[in-house]
Amino acid sequence: VNADRYAFCDACKQVCFNAAALKRHQHACKVLKGSHSRPTSSQRTEASGAEPAVMARSEGSPGSYSDPQTVLGSLVERATENTFIRDKQPKPARRGLKRFNELIKSDDFSSGQEDFMCDYDSDIDSELLLRRNSQNNFLTKRPKSDHLCLIGDDTMGIATLSIVAPVTTHTVTNSAALITNGHEVLEENIDENSLYWDISENINNRTIGMESNNDGNVSIPALAVCSTTGSGSENVSSTLENTNSQSNLRVTTVQPSHAGNSHEESAIAGQSGEDANPAITLNPDVSLNHASSNDTEFIVDDLLGVEDGRVYGSSENLKFHMPIRDVRKNKLVPFMGLVEACLQRAILETSSKNDVLSFLLCPAVSSLETVDLTTLAHETDVTSAVLNQWRLHRYDTIHYPCSASAVPKSLLVKCEKLIRVNRVGDAVKRLDSFINKIKPVSLLDPIISDRIKSLHPKASDKDRLPVTDVSGSPVDFTIETLADAISELPKESGCGIYPWSNDLIKLCFEYNDNLKQLIYRFVKLLVNGKISNKEVWLRSRLIALANGEKLRPIAISDSWIRLGSRIMVKLCLAEVDTYIGAKQLGIGKKGGAEILVHATNIMRDKLLSADVSAAALGIFGLDCANAFNSIRRSKIAEGIRAACPKLLPYFYWCYESATDLCADVYSPAVCASASGVRQGDPLGPMLFCLGIAKTLDNLSNKFPDITILAYLDDIFMLGDSDRCLAAFKNLSTNFGQLGLKFNKNKCTMFAKHTPVNCDVSVSRNGIMVLGLPVGDAEFIQSHLEKQRVAQVKALQLLEHFQTQQAYAILKTSINQRPVFNVRSLTPVSVSDYAVRFDENVDAALKTMVNANRFDEDSSIVRSLPVQMGGLGMKKLSSIKEVAYTTSWLTSLQYIKLNFSLVYDSRANILFDGEMIRNLASVLPHVPDGDSNQFDDLIVPIISGRSPIPTQKELAKTLDRPRLEALLNRLKLTSPEKAAWLMSSSMEGLHSWLNCGTTDIAGLSIDDADFVEAIRLRLLLPIHEDIIPTNRRCKSCRAEKCSDLHALSCKIPSSLRITRHNFVRDALHKFVKSAVNTAIVTPESKIPNSREGKSQLKADLMINLGPQTIYVDVAITNPSSPSNVRGNVELVPLVAADHMEKAKRTKYQEAYGPDILPVLVPFVVESTGRLGVKAKEFIDRLCGLVPGGRANKQLQKARKFFYSRLAVFLVKGNGPLIRCFRQTCETLRN
Repeated sequence: VNADRYAFCDACKQVCFNAAALKRHQHACKVLKGSHSRPTSSQRTEASGAEPAVMARSEGSPGSYSDPQTVLGSLVERATENTFIRDKQPKPARRGLKRFNELIKSDDFSSGQEDFMCDYDSDIDSELLLRRNSQNNFLTKRPKSDHLCLIGDDTMGIATLSIVAPVTTHTVTNSAALITNGHEVLEENIDENSLYWDISENINNRTIGMESNNDGNVSIPALAVCSTTGSGSENVSSTLENTNSQSNLRVTTVQPSHAGNSHEESAIAGQSGEDANPAITLNPDVSLNHASSNDTEFIVDDLLGVEDGRVYGSSENLKFHMPIRDVRKNKLVPFMGLVEACLQRAILETSSKNDVLSFLLCPAVSSLETVDLTTLAHETDVTSAVLNQWRLHRYDTIHYPCSASAVPKSLLVKCEKLIRVNRVGDAVKRLDSFINKIKPVSLLDPIISDRIKSLHPKASDKDRLPVTDVSGSPVDFTIETLADAISELPKESGCGIYPWSNDLIKLCFEYNDNLKQLIYRFVKLLVNGKISNKEVWLRSRLIALANGEKLRPIAISDSWIRLGSRIMVKLCLAEVDTYIGAKQLGIGKKGGAEILVHATNIMRDKLLSADVSAAALGIFGLDCANAFNSIRRSKIAEGIRAACPKLLPYFYWCYESATDLCADVYSPAVCASASGVRQGDPLGPMLFCLGIAKTLDNLSNKFPDITILAYLDDIFMLGDSDRCLAAFKNLSTNFGQLGLKFNKNKCTMFAKHTPVNCDVSVSRNGIMVLGLPVGDAEFIQSHLEKQRVAQVKALQLLEHFQTQQAYAILKTSINQRPVFNVRSLTPVSVSDYAVRFDENVDAALKTMVNANRFDEDSSIVRSLPVQMGGLGMKKLSSIKEVAYTTSWLTSLQYIKLNFSLVYDSRANILFDGEMIRNLASVLPHVPDGDSNQFDDLIVPIISGRSPIPTQKELAKTLDRPRLEALLNRLKLTSPEKAAWLMSSSMEGLHSWLNCGTTDIAGLSIDDADFVEAIRLRLLLPIHEDIIPTNRRCKSCRAEKCSDLHALSCKIPSSLRITRHNFVRDALHKFVKSAVNTAIVTPESKIPNSREGKSQLKADLMINLGPQTIYVDVAITNPSSPSNVRGNVELVPLVAADHMEKAKRTKYQEAYGPDILPVLVPFVVESTGRLGVKAKEFIDRLCGLVPGGRANKQLQKARKFFYSRLAVFLVKGNGPLIRCFRQTCETLRN
C-alpha cells in the first residue's frame, strides 16, 4: 500500500483514500469517539480506589457461573462477543450459538420475580436498562438502531433474549448504563479486547428465570432476529431449545399479540464444533396464510448467510425505507454497474433470497460518497457488499397532532413535487384527504391491527389454486412495448417496502443498451413467472387509510412488480374484455361509467313516467363487502384459464401463496394477503372481473328479463323490482361460493313500491349510481349541492401555493371535477349546480390575479381554448349541453347494441330536441325536418356509420364563432385589446401557462410575472379604476395611455434590453443545439466597406460552413397605437411585418441590397408570436440537420425553444408593466 496516497485511522484501522477523507472519517469514527468520550471501567475504578467488578466463571465447567448477577453479564458477553453483531466473520456467530446453549444447559436457575431488559446498540452508546414492573409493561424507550434485548417475564419466570434488527460490522466499543426504575445508577464500558461487560453488585438481588425441562434441558424463549417499528412490546421472538447433545436448534416463530398470525415453525440444523454450518430448512408445502418464508426466517438467513465485509458510510445516510428517485451524475457509473451486477444474480434460477434482497435494496446505497460507492460496486461478492450496508435504524413514524387550521409542511412539499411532474390530480387528492381528515393510521395500534386482519381473511382450502401445468406458450413482447410501459409510469409515485421507484427504473432503463437488455430479459422472466424467491419480491407495503369509522387497506407492491402487472394488463386487455362481456363496464370500455349512468337514467325516466308498466320497475344497487380482498383465487384462475391462459404463469407466481404485508422494510408482517387480490395491484381490477364474469353470465341467462350492469364490484340490476330481488338472492348464493358477500345495509332499491319479502332498503326518491344521483329533481339537486361543496373545498388551500401551482390546481383538477357530472346528467338538472360552481372558480381566479371583477370579455377569454388566446378553463354553464350530448349519444350507441331491454324504453326518454337541432352543423346524420321524436331525430344519428364527435371536437367548432364575435365587439370598444387577443390566438404561444407543472429550471417564472401575464391574457386593465381616470406616462410624457402602453414605451430601456437579451440568448442556444457545427457569435459588428457608413451590430452572427448569417432580434407590441391604426381589420402579424420592413430598410441603407439575402430580421411580437422571417429561419435550421436520430433531438430542441421564448417574454413583460404602474401619474379630468 502506498503510504503517501492512503491514510489510516489509528482507532478502527479503516483505510481512507487521502488525508481529507481521513479527517472526515474521524468526525464520525465510533471507535475514536468511544475511546475519547468515555473512560473504561478499570480507569473509573482506579480513580475511585474501588476494586473492579470481575465476571469470572466458577471453577469447573466453562458454562458455570458463581452467582446470578454474573449470569446477566455472561449472556450479554456471549451474545456480544460471538455475534449476533457479526464483528468479523460468521463462524463466531455459530460458535456463539453453541456456547450460549451450553451455558443455559449447565445450570439450574430459579424463577425470577421481576422484569428486566438489556439493550445493546452498535451505533450509539449502549444502555443496560432495568425496570421493576409487576404488570410486564415493556420499556417504551428503544435504541435507535441495531440492538439486542434480554427481557424477563416475572409471570412466566422466563428470560427472553432477542436481537431486534439485522447485524452490524462495527467493532464493539460502546458503553452500557444500568438504570433502575428509570434512574441511572451505573455506567460501564465494553472492553474492546476482552469483549465483556462489567456488571456491578447493584444487581446482586436480580435473578434470571429459566424453565428446566424434565429431561434436564433448559429452554429460554427466545432467540430471534426481526425488525421493529414500534415500542418494545412488538418484538417478534423465537424460541431456542436445546433438544439434544448435538446442539440441534429449533426456531419457533411467536408473533406478538396484536400481529395475530398463527405460529409457523422451521428448523435450523447445527452441528457441534467450530465449523458448524447452520442452514434454514423450509417447509416445501405452500402455505395458504403465510408466505413461504416468514420474516423471522428471512432475516435469520440474512444474518447467518452473508459474509462479513466493510461497511461504508453511516446508517444516517442509508435510508432503505425511502424511495430513491434520482442518482447524481458523478455516481451513475458505479451505481449502474452495481445494479447490473445485482440484477444478474437476482434473476438466476439458483439465486438466493439474499441475492434478490441485495438487488431490491441496492438503490439506497446510491447515497454513499462516490468513492465508497465505487469501491462497493467493485466488491467480489456484491450481495454481501450491499447487505452489509443494510443497517436497520430507527426512524420516527409517528404523525404528531397539529391544529385543525395548520397545513403540514410535508403535505405542501409533496403536493408541489406532484404538481411539478404534472400529477396535479393526485396532489389535489392529498389536499382533499387532509381536509376530510382521511389519513394513514398506525399499524401498531392493536385495534387497527385487528381490523386490518379482519379485512384480509385467511385462506381456506377453496382458495388453494389447483395444481396445473401453467407452462404454456411464453408471454412475449418487444422491447418497444417495455419502453412504452416504462415511459408511462407515473413520476413521484410511492414505492413498496423497497427503495425502487418508477423514476429510478426509467433512469436505469435509459442508461445504456446493456442494462436495457438486461431489464428486458428480467421483465420477460417476471411476467412468465420464472423468477425465484417470489416471497421476497412480493412483500408489500401496507397502508391503512381511515375515513371516520371506515378503514381501507392498500397494499403497495414493489415498483418492478407493478411494472410487470401493467405490461400484463396491456397484453391481455383485449382477450379479457371479450370474455367478461358487455355488462362489465369497468374494464376495457371507453366511457364505461357514463354508459352505466345513462342506462340507469333511461330506466329512471320510465320509472318516473305515467306509464302503467313503470309501477313495477326498479333500479337495484348492490354493495359487496371487502370484495377485492375476499374473492377466491381459485375462481380467478378459472376465469384466466378460459379467457387468457398466457396470464396464468404470472398470476400463479403472484398469488399462489400468501404475501406478507408490512408497514415498511424494517417491520415484520402485520398480516398476510392470502385471499383475493391486493388493493394497489394494477392487475387487481382485471383479475376481479375475471373471477366474477362467469357468475354474472349465469345470472343473466337465468334472469333474461332484467339487465345486469357492473362496474368492477359495483353491480346494478334494472327491471321488474320483484325479479330484481329474486336475482339478488340468487346472486348472493352464487357469490358466496366465490367468497363474496353483500352488505345488505348498503344495498338500495329505487322503486315505487316495496317488493314482497324485501330485506333491503327501498328508496322512493332516487339512488346513487357511481357517485351520481339518479332519481327525481329534488333528490338530484340536494346531492349535487353536497358534491359541489366537496369539490371546491380544496380552493381554501390554494393560498399556500405559488400562483403558478395554484393556477395548475384550479385549471387542470378542480375545474375538471364536475365534467363527469355534466356529461352524465341532463343539462336541465345540472344548470344551477354549474352556475354556482363557475362562481366558485371565478372567485378563486380573481383572488389569484388580484382582480376585483371579471367583465363579460374576461369571462369569455377564460373559457376559450389556449390556441385561441384564452385560458382553456371551460365554464360548466357554457359546455354542459355539448358535454352531455356527446356522452349521451355515444352511450346510446352502446346501449342499443348490448342492452336491448333498456333501449326498448326509449319512448320514455326525456331529451331536448332543440338542443340537438342547434348542434346539427357539427353532428353527423342529423335528419332534416322539424320532428323531435326519438325515432325521427336520435335513431338516425346513433345508427349512422360516422362516429359521434368528441366533446373537444364539438366545443372547438363552437369556440371559433365566439372568438370572432368577441373580436368584432372589441374592435369597436377597445382596439388595443382586440389586437392583443388576435396576436395571442395562435398555436404554440401558451406553453408558459403550464410552467407550474414542469420541473425544468429554464421554464420557471416568478409569481409576479406570472400574475401579470394572466391579467394580460384575461384582458384585465393595468389599473382597475372604479371611476374613469386619465393617466400620463412619466417616462415618455404620453397622455391618455392605454393599458398596454407599457409594452411599447421606449424610455425604460434597461428593462426592454433585458427582455431583448432573453430572446437573443434563447435563440443562441437553439441554434447551437440544432446545428452542432455552427459557430455563433453574439453582439458582432458587421464589417462595412462603404464610405461614410457606420458598422451595425448584429445580435447573432452565425457561420454555417462557408455561409454567414446575420440575425437582428426585435420585439414589437401588436397593441401599440401605430400598429393598431395600421391594422383596423385585425390581420395577423401586421405588427411583425412592419418591424421586419423597418429592419430591412435600416440594413439596406447601411450596406446596400447585397446584405438582404443573409439578413434575418428575427421579429417576435410581445405575445410570443413569431414573424414570417423568424419562422422561416427556424424551419431553415431544421432542414440543415440530416435524417436519423438527430431529427428527434431537433424536435425536442425546437419545442423547448418555443417554450423558452414564451416564458422569456412573460418574464420580460412583467417588469415593464409594473414599472409603468408605479411611474404613471393621474391627470385631472
